Amino acid sequence: NGIVTSSRFVDQTAKTAAATFPVGTTIFPKRGGAIATNKKRITKVPICADLNVMGVSASAALLPDLLFYYFLGIDLRDISNGSSIPQINNYSLEPLTISFPEARAEQQSLVDRLMKLSGAVDEACAIRESKVAAITDLRESLLQRAFSGQL
Repeated sequence: NGIVTSSRFVDQTAKTAAATFPVGTTIFPKRGGAIATNKKRITKVPICADLNVMGVSASAALLPDLLFYYFLGIDLRDISNGSSIPQINNYSLEPLTISFPEARAEQQSLVDRLMKLSGAVDEACAIRESKVAAITDLRESLLQRAFSGQL
């Protein structure tokens, strides 16, 4: 879920600090139908993005990966303004609170556990998709055999 490269690049002379998201920024869509995709990413390199993307950076006290996992638990539709063209702005984020342990070692332990659980969920989803595909193939095969009189 991390951004490490792009197909488009900005000339270094055109780049400004205000238009750049630093490494470790959680980014997500902030305008329009893209909010419904509920996609969040964490930057692994500094990036520039268009005005339809919002970024949230962790304070010095919080690990960026822990902030990213926090945002994975938020449905962007719930914090958008709900208008005909949904938007998320700073006022949408103000009511959000995150509790986290002060000790960075504890935070890292949480991140490690979340990464491990996320990997297990991804593995379970892949197994499920494989089983569904196998069942679909079997069903189609049985129907084919039944309609051709082979059953």
